[in-house]
Order: sequence, then C-alpha cells, then structure tokens
Amino acid sequence: CLQPFVFRRHGEKERNNIKTFRLKTAMEYFFPTQLGVLLYTLAVGVAAAVLYDAILIKRSVFGVSAPGMFVGDLFFCLFTYALLTLCVLKANYGMMRWYELLCPFASFALYRISISRFTVKAGTALFRAMLGAAAFALKLFVMKPVNFVFRKTARLCRKAAEKSRARQMRRFSERLKAAIIKDASR
Repeated sequence: CLQPFVFRRHGEKERNNIKTFRLKTAMEYFFPTQLGVLLYTLAVGVAAAVLYDAILIKRSVFGVSAPGMFVGDLFFCLFTYALLTLCVLKANYGMMRWYELLCPFASFALYRISISRFTVKAGTALFRAMLGAAAFALKLFVMKPVNFVFRKTARLCRKAAEKSRARQMRRFSERLKAAIIKDASR
C-alpha cells in the first residue's frame, strides 16, 4: 500500500493519552486490501465470461464464418487483457501479483463450466423470441398500414389509368371516325 505506517486508536475513552496509539503495520493493511483486489479480479473474470456468452449468443443467432469467429475471439482476448490491466491499475496501484492473473481465469473457467451452457441456451432462445416478436410487431404495426396505403394508392392509380385510357380511346375513336369520314368525303 502507499502508506505503510498509520496510527490507529484503540479506544475512545483514552483519547488524549498518547500511549493508546499503536503503529499499524503494512501487513495489517495488506490482507484486507488484497482481499478486495482478489474479489475485484474474480468479478472481472465473471464479467468477461458474461461478455463472452453474449458473443456466443450473437454467433448462434446470426451465424458467423470461421475467419469472423477468429477475429471476434481475438478482439475479445485483447479487450479482456485491457480490462484486466485496468483492473489491476485501479485496484492495486499497478502492482501485479500472481493471483491477480489466476483469479480472472479461474472465475472465467468456473463460470464457463457451471452456468454458461444454460445462459447461452436461454439467451439464444430469448433473443430469437425477441426477434420473432419484433418481426411480428413490424409486420402488424408497420407493414399492414404500409400495404394498406399501397393497395389504396394502387387502386386509385388503376382507376385513374382506366379512366384516362377510356378517355384516350374515345378521343382516338372519335378522331379515327372523323378521319374516315373525311377520307370518304374526298
């Protein structure tokens, strides 16, 4: 820790007596601090495993090619390395200890062995259900009104085209009759 020696009070009754203060050694600070670092690194390992499960769910729902899988795993490893480095910098002032590397890997492996299969299956089913619900809502609330508008517009356009075609045919037939009558009178 940064401050190896700190005075600590033993009791409130003898507040002004200098003999009641004793020196707290660095070892007394070491264990509580490092227990927090240990729990923090365990939590980082579990968070990394949950993130990897999210990646697996995305892969199972959308599918991915082998090169895409390699690139995704590579980015995950780089992200996890950066996360672990930042964790050590934040929690332990950059002092690397062996358990700070072992704990995230152990918690990651324990999570992957224990509940990851269930999480991936349930997450995949939930994600597919959400996609199905979104597709149904899209069909019901967007596509039906759009189709309705297109059908009404097409019907109006068809009627207008039929009227225009009938009017043009009448004009054409009137002009044709007039041309025939004009030729016959010559």
